[in-house]
Amino acid sequence: MAIVLMKDINDSFTNAVNDLISKGYVISPSTHGGTYTGECGHVDLIKPNSKKGSDLIRVWLLEDSVRPDKDNCKSVVSKYLHIDALKINVRRYKWNGNWGGNTLWPDRGENISDKTFYAVKRNCCYSDNIDEVVAKEDLSYSRYEARHQKDNDVRKLDVAKLPNSFIAKMMSRLNTIKGFKRARGNCITGVRIYRDSTSPKGNKLEAYVDFDYDGKKATLKLK
Repeated sequence: MAIVLMKDINDSFTNAVNDLISKGYVISPSTHGGTYTGECGHVDLIKPNSKKGSDLIRVWLLEDSVRPDKDNCKSVVSKYLHIDALKINVRRYKWNGNWGGNTLWPDRGENISDKTFYAVKRNCCYSDNIDEVVAKEDLSYSRYEARHQKDNDVRKLDVAKLPNSFIAKMMSRLNTIKGFKRARGNCITGVRIYRDSTSPKGNKLEAYVDFDYDGKKATLKLK
């Protein structure tokens, strides 16, 4: 994946402005006031001696949230992604001739060019290829699923091979529970061991013993 840093986005924004300056435009910081929600910044440019009705070019840097093409999504989670993005958008407007005039909007005027950078890590790393970002999210989710499945795989012990000392210890605990005072070792139906991925260290083993006595079921957690 080709990583784009904020420095690179700043350079692209600067290059868009410099390209217009090379064509005879000058920066005009007071042509239009106000801001647009989602705007990170903008630069207005006009030709010297511009009058009402003349072209005004604005270079926008906008925040955006993009939904990927579902056909390119391999996992369930990536089909519902909202990928943060930054967009450099150059648009042409007609100047109303007033300094500090009405707010300009990025969905109006004539679109000259735009370039979108999709967040790999917000405010840090971006890519100009949304398919690469979606593929990364798919891979991350696949790894999470595999790890989660592995961590929570249940291993069952053979009840017939349980040591007598273990059975005696478990029955001493079970016999203190109402309705199980007369239960015996043959009421053990299973011992389940699994790795608790939610524990602070993510590798804690836990085990449960299941019982079925006289139609009543119980489960004890091993200490």
